[in-house]
Parts: sequence; C-alpha cells; structure tokens
Amino acid sequence: MKRLLIALFLILPSLFSMAQLPPNQTADIIQFIEGGVGVGESEAIVKDAKKWSLLLEFSQTNGKSSEWISGVQLVIKDPAGLPLFTHLVDGPMILLNLTPGKYRIEATYAGQMKSIHLDVLRDQHQKINLNWK
Repeated sequence: MKRLLIALFLILPSLFSMAQLPPNQTADIIQFIEGGVGVGESEAIVKDAKKWSLLLEFSQTNGKSSEWISGVQLVIKDPAGLPLFTHLVDGPMILLNLTPGKYRIEATYAGQMKSIHLDVLRDQHQKINLNWK
C-alpha cells in the first residue's frame, strides 16, 4: 500500500502537467489545429508538428523582445490567387495539412499584411515564423 501511494505521488503531478493537443478542425477542405496558448499547449503543438505539412507561428517584436500574438487573419491562396482557406487564428500557432503544391500565404495583424510564397512538398514539414515589428 505504501509503494502504491508513493508511485501515485510521483506520477500524478506529471499527468496533470501534460497538455492536450487542441482539437483537429476542418475549414474550406483544409485540416488544421490552432492554439499554442500556454507552455503545455505550445509544446504539444510543436511535438505534433512533424505530422503536418506546415506550422505557422505568429509573433511581434516590441523593442528588444518578442512575444506570441493571436488574432492573425490568415488567407491561403492557390497559384491563381483564389482563396482556399480564410481564418482568424485563435492562438500564436496553427498547424495546417496542405496538399503538395504552390501557395501564397497572407497573414494580417494590426492592419499590417505579410505575404510569402510557399512550396509544399510531399512528406516534408515546414515551420515558418511570421513576426511583426
């Protein structure tokens, strides 16, 4: 009985500290997971990221330090410029499952848009941090 209590004492704190991955969602035919608020959730997203084609991180630099931001308006377009995915991201991270191909990523925060071109290759994971100054 004493050993069981000691084992529970050692195991329970680690079980409570494990963060759960936010739920998988689908919008405009694209699967995604958004979040990253708090250390546990952000660690869970980063750990799962290799299973997804793209991890986008959003941050803002204030003076000498950077901080995570939320509320980025994200638009993913095909090569012809047609929107495939439009979403207001709830958290500083979003995992996306994009099929192989060429995309244009537009992310807007505080009225400032950042735009990048992206080539998604089969079985290749990419991590991109978009930072506003």
